[in-house]
Amino acid sequence: MRNRIISTLIKYLIFFLVASFITTCSILLYMEMLMDSLGQEFTQMEIEKASKLTFLSIFLIALFFTILDLVIEFITIDIPTKRIKNCLSSLTSGDYSARIKRHKKLVTTIFDEISDDINRLSEELGGVEMLRSDFISSVSHEIKTPLSVIQNYAMLLSSPDLEEEKRMEYASIIGENSRRLARMTTDILRLNRLENQNVYPQRGEYDLSEEICSSLLSFEDIWSRKNINLITEIAQGIKSLGDKELMALVWNNIFSNAFKFTPENGEVSITLKLYGDKAMVTVTDSGCGMDPYTLRHLWDKFYKKDHSNAKEGNGLGLSLVKRVIAICNGEIEVKSEEGKGSTFLITLPSSWESKETALPDDV
Repeated sequence: MRNRIISTLIKYLIFFLVASFITTCSILLYMEMLMDSLGQEFTQMEIEKASKLTFLSIFLIALFFTILDLVIEFITIDIPTKRIKNCLSSLTSGDYSARIKRHKKLVTTIFDEISDDINRLSEELGGVEMLRSDFISSVSHEIKTPLSVIQNYAMLLSSPDLEEEKRMEYASIIGENSRRLARMTTDILRLNRLENQNVYPQRGEYDLSEEICSSLLSFEDIWSRKNINLITEIAQGIKSLGDKELMALVWNNIFSNAFKFTPENGEVSITLKLYGDKAMVTVTDSGCGMDPYTLRHLWDKFYKKDHSNAKEGNGLGLSLVKRVIAICNGEIEVKSEEGKGSTFLITLPSSWESKETALPDDV
């Protein structure tokens, strides 16, 4: 900073010294011309005095504007640059609350635009850091729960006087929590790969009608055991464009939730229809439904409403669902009313072939 000021001063002083010298010489030449044309004579003292006053006046004016330029440069460049540098240093050290203060000005400078961009970046980084902390906290909690169950029942199993029936029961609980832990680990890895775009969808045409029917059949034992009235209206021959393997995760999660949250003797309705170039899948259940707060946080990682029949979940399923549907160029909407049930509407791109064979007449 000091070296730059000294360098600037020297540069300006040399420039204005030269300018002063040239101006003084010009004035002396002008005075000589006056003497020749008007016959007016100036004494040597008057000429020297005029020269000195001219040189000094120009030099002082030059010095004034040099200092003024340095002050303006300090206010308009040095101070904003220092603020930006300090803010960036705070961000690199992990302080995402750092902001660059804006002062009201008549004219917006490039530094103001840079400051606004850095402030937006700081806000985004702060949000990402908060999500990361919440994610780590949630992962730790979710992993700790099944691990604690496994440890406790493993200790009970070590008892030599334990009855065989109890031994089988405890072993079953350990196995169930081990599978839950494995599912959660798999879901975390899948979600991480999807969010980091390390998974590239294998786009192609597949039979959406057949895929939905096949996925539904894998839950037959659940709806039979709970005596759920399953209503289906699945148009045949509808083909979709997307990744069949990734979409299998979607159907598994959506159908699993529908049957899990629907009570015994309840009802689940699943429809597949074609509207223009979109295939629409609707899944409606008569379960417990969701309140507005739950709906707002439905897609958050590890969010789970405190239902007794939700204890097997890990809160990652719907986060995976939303991300997969977005990757496959689809959309998902949810409507729910607490105590009455929920409806999931999934819209996916369809192929030309399905439009020709399955487009309803009334659409």
